[in-house]
Amino acid sequence: NASRWISSDLTLSKPQAAVLRKTSTRAVVAPELAPRITVLELGADKWFAATSTALFVSADSGATWRAESLPGIGVPVSISVAGKMVAIAGHNAVAVSVSGGESWLPTKTLDADFSINSVAVDNSGDVWLAARAPIPGSRPT
Repeated sequence: NASRWISSDLTLSKPQAAVLRKTSTRAVVAPELAPRITVLELGADKWFAATSTALFVSADSGATWRAESLPGIGVPVSISVAGKMVAIAGHNAVAVSVSGGESWLPTKTLDADFSINSVAVDNSGDVWLAARAPIPGSRPT
């Protein structure tokens, strides 16, 4: 049974509109996602949303959401899903699941001055990071 999300409130951004649930004839934003949604990724079995305060996961196509804590991640800055592989990045750490988010490998923490902007998982299972890091031996001018 496919779901189609419709927003009757044109002030909602696209990520917010994606987490709407329909009640009778009006659409409402899931209350647990009241903080601004900054990242949204839809997997086959789970949906992942990051807000300014936490990571939320839905196993029922957005009808309900639960907060999930990943050690070392804090507030996620980027999420990527490819099949059963999920990568979630914090500012300087990455958590990876090879089971669609059912369990997580140990979080990989990077140097404190390494700042992740985005994470991507390709179809071969490689995890790619877009980040800002100081160049060794360089000095600000």
